[in-house]
Amino acid sequence: MSLALIRFVNSLLDPLQKRDKSLPLSVLAKEAGLPTAFVEVRHWGTHERDLPSVEVLKDLGVRALEWLWRNYWNKEGAGEEDVLVSWRGGEVSGEQVVETFRRDRRQWSKRLVEELTFDEGFSASKKVWETLLLTLSTRISDFTETLIDYIVKTLVSIPQCNVCERRFCSQGRFTSKWQESASTSE
Repeated sequence: MSLALIRFVNSLLDPLQKRDKSLPLSVLAKEAGLPTAFVEVRHWGTHERDLPSVEVLKDLGVRALEWLWRNYWNKEGAGEEDVLVSWRGGEVSGEQVVETFRRDRRQWSKRLVEELTFDEGFSASKKVWETLLLTLSTRISDFTETLIDYIVKTLVSIPQCNVCERRFCSQGRFTSKWQESASTSE
């Protein structure tokens, strides 16, 4: 599975290397709309002594298939799926997004969380998405509860992997609070 994810990332990003000097894969991933977690696991599987755990590989394998579905296989039939991207690009109004959310709150909560978490620093996400979140929460009475419910159910369903947490903490991928909680739980 590790090799499949390495090949997935390489085959998506290598064609984007169009300069004499190679760009970092994280830059190319952002350009391609690929979450940086794929680049990190690719690096881990390629350059580290220990391979990623089965849980990490399974999770990213599913996410890779979802990414391929949204961005490659189902691109022509996407229709409403692009409403958040279209809103961000100024092509549709907030009211159009509200109507789309009303039709399937759960699906669009998932899609919104994906868009919000694309920027791992969250600062850009807050600036970009704050107006839409305000519109959604004022126009749809149970929007906030639905979004929070989706986030909580997603977090609860994530399998615990203390080895992965320690590994990511030691590489500086979590904040100091995560590092403190990881070191006290050992």
